Amino acid sequence: MYPLKLKSVLKDIIWGGTALSEKYGKGTAGQKIAEAWVLSCRADGENIIENGDLAGKPLSIIYKDKNAFPLLIKLIDAHDKLSVQVHPNDEYAKKEGLPAGKTEMWYILDAKPGAKLVYGLKKDIDLSNDNLKLAAKNGTLEQYLNFREVKKGDVLFIPSGLVHAIGDGILIAEVQQNSNTTYRIYDYGRKDANGKCRELHIDKAAEVIDRSLPVSDTSVCITEKSDAVLRETLCSCDCFTVEKLNLNRYEYEISSDKMLFALCTEGCGEFSHEGSRYKFVKGDGYLFPAGIGKFSIISDECELLFAYK
Repeated sequence: MYPLKLKSVLKDIIWGGTALSEKYGKGTAGQKIAEAWVLSCRADGENIIENGDLAGKPLSIIYKDKNAFPLLIKLIDAHDKLSVQVHPNDEYAKKEGLPAGKTEMWYILDAKPGAKLVYGLKKDIDLSNDNLKLAAKNGTLEQYLNFREVKKGDVLFIPSGLVHAIGDGILIAEVQQNSNTTYRIYDYGRKDANGKCRELHIDKAAEVIDRSLPVSDTSVCITEKSDAVLRETLCSCDCFTVEKLNLNRYEYEISSDKMLFALCTEGCGEFSHEGSRYKFVKGDGYLFPAGIGKFSIISDECELLFAYK
């Protein structure tokens, strides 16, 4: 097996912009793209392998059980704000006949000055589920939301049960469980291309909100620092681990029991594996299947996200 370069699955949603086509090489120049699924093995969006003997084949040629595939990773361009939403945990999802809940993390790739997102409910209010549902229905929910200003480089952990929403002018790399189940609780009264309000899931959202969750920043941990590399753990939980590497030359060995996904978020370079070179630029994603062994990264300067479970 060899490093697999993956073609992104592109999604056009009403709040998307053109940053992913203009800055990350997705789609065609100027194309409106809300989400680029850079790692996905799902019925509603599956990566195609772009290189080597498996070029042109879907990722499920290797990972046949899509429900067992552990991760879904996206680039998200919020030109407009996203709906206020919450995701179920594994227990609730299985009760609903779904394979998994949805815990995720956000790495802020870029943000306009003063950009804000929703990160939980305010802690200093007494809000019953009935009043929360009423506020969602009558358009007064925003007064109960915790808004947080963000900047490039921020990291936020979004466990299942936490109310959240990406604000406008924010570009995000999102690593999450392999689930796309979202309960939309509030959408600012927006209408879709057909003039209809998008579906809300207020009752289900109220059921899965976890009021006990803390609203605090993720603690980023430096795991290695030298002239060649700054390696940081951005987030580590039961569902995934995400690392960020800023480097100019580095060698990394993958353990035989896990796959690893590498996403270039700045710069360019090459992976070297068993005598072959694999070029990457900003926006490129490579999947390193379990057991692939040692590989090298050669770059004058780049930033990579590593995600694995």
